[in-house]
Amino acid sequence: MSHHVDTQTAREDPRINICDLYLFRGHPGTVAMAMTVNPDACLSALDTFREDALYAFRFDLNDDAREEVTFKIQFSPASDVAGHGSGHVQSFKVRRATDKTALLGVEGEVVASGQTKLDRHCRERDIGLCGLGA
Repeated sequence: MSHHVDTQTAREDPRINICDLYLFRGHPGTVAMAMTVNPDACLSALDTFREDALYAFRFDLNDDAREEVTFKIQFSPASDVAGHGSGHVQSFKVRRATDKTALLGVEGEVVASGQTKLDRHCRERDIGLCGLGA
């Protein structure tokens, strides 16, 4: 699934322009998930994740056209990185939600947290969500 600025909000703020979603087999019993956003990062757009957005991977496990499991990712406001000019890092939390919480809201069990990493070449963000069980 690709988003590619199909809403006015995504045109106004490319940080929520979801470009691609990827799923890969991880360690036994796990799935690695990756999402690309903001194709203009470092060019004509902010190079941070939007702090009031909810980035989500939604899974329908029983073919009823409703998600039963959702991984929800939220980011903190950006902080400056000492010694990197205008570089920023952001804290993040990944929540796993099931049942009714999979459908709405930001609730869910925290399954991962950390900080984005600063890429010295472009300042693009890289969060490792590998190994989260689906």
